[in-house]
Amino acid sequence: MMISTQSISVCSPRLPQPGICTNSPVALSPLRRQASLTWSSCFPKVGRGCSTLTAIKQASPFSSSAEDASADVKVRATNTGGRHSTGTQTVELLEPISPPKLASTIDDQLPTLLAMIIDGFPPFQMCKYVHEAENRLHQYVERYQNVKYLDAYYRAGLSAAAYGHPGTIDVDRLVGIGMNYGLQFLVDDLFFDTPSEFLQEQYGISRDARESPQKIREYIDHLDAIFGQQVQPSNPAPLIETIMWEAGQYTLGLSNPEWFEVYVADLVEHHRSGSASEVDILQGRNLYFQDLESYADMRGANVGGKFIQMMVEFGNDTYVPSVMRASPYFEKLTAVTSIHLGLVNDVFSYHKESALEQNPRNLITLLMEWEGKPFVETVYMAIDVVNTYARTIVDLEAEAWNSTLRNHLHEIIALIVGNVYFSIMDKRYRHPDSIFPELRDMNQSWKILPDAEGHVGL
Repeated sequence: MMISTQSISVCSPRLPQPGICTNSPVALSPLRRQASLTWSSCFPKVGRGCSTLTAIKQASPFSSSAEDASADVKVRATNTGGRHSTGTQTVELLEPISPPKLASTIDDQLPTLLAMIIDGFPPFQMCKYVHEAENRLHQYVERYQNVKYLDAYYRAGLSAAAYGHPGTIDVDRLVGIGMNYGLQFLVDDLFFDTPSEFLQEQYGISRDARESPQKIREYIDHLDAIFGQQVQPSNPAPLIETIMWEAGQYTLGLSNPEWFEVYVADLVEHHRSGSASEVDILQGRNLYFQDLESYADMRGANVGGKFIQMMVEFGNDTYVPSVMRASPYFEKLTAVTSIHLGLVNDVFSYHKESALEQNPRNLITLLMEWEGKPFVETVYMAIDVVNTYARTIVDLEAEAWNSTLRNHLHEIIALIVGNVYFSIMDKRYRHPDSIFPELRDMNQSWKILPDAEGHVGL
């Protein structure tokens, strides 16, 4: 029997009290220890563009005076050469399309990113509880006075939640979705996305937990077990364990044990598939780069599409029966939606992955290699691929045999539409040198709904 070390009040806002943080000196991940090993996330998220830490200059409660210094560290860490040594062999990378070479000269030739909004998609929406949820999360973050950047991760998580889940039924659930997404962004940066020792120390990641890929996987499994309320945090608890425990408590308290068990299993699968695809690149096997089908299957797994779609049920407090979840229809919808989420992410992440990190794991980069086409033509091809999956999802309505599945499908469509709009509006994808002109404005506000005083965004 587990005894909780933290209790969450059943009344609003239901946010846990902060726990104990033990900061320990940490080493860089073995997957990042060599200067050139700057692959992108093992936990690809709904958004992977500009670093979370550079994406929070907003006129909102979420801000950090140290973000510029941290962002500078991350930018310098990702500007590397085109060869990545794994210790036993060297992986040759494609020559990236550098925005300074092409930006503005091809602006009028590129398709608009809104081309991924196809017929049958609902209009631009944002959850009406976004401002109240932002204040709630800010109050939660303020309880941790000695840690930096938690506000940035939760702000990004809330942005993804507000666009991807516009129909969320109350503010408590929107807060929960934002916390869950923000935590995945944080785990990504702590373990795989060019982490800094400073960030690791802030969240108490020990050297032992980062000694090898196996150690990393074991510790992430441990964090997932803590989130799943299967084991308690260490005593004293590193901050990362404390906030994982609190987020798991919060999520379970607003759902039910059966759904929560499936959700945690999907998180574990997401983390393990992401780790496997990362190791595949670093060891030079490239099993997931044989063709579009193998690549799409990999991206559908490591983008976390299953757990993201589970948040649709959480946001509506309406849960799919297990017999429907196991049906071929539901499995097809889940798989195709996961791939769509991953490939949309690739299009928006092109600058970060190809121009900064020189990471071959990107749809546009791979299509250029496979098809031998110029960049502009390849972008059109990539968007066509994305839209093929989008149309498949929309067309699945004809196969839904009851109202439960039809309603769930409508929420999934809102999710993938929201992912596109989130990617356009949020600063996670923005960079002044982006090849896409829509993503160069660093002053764009991520909010489109007015607050109580009638203000919208900045």
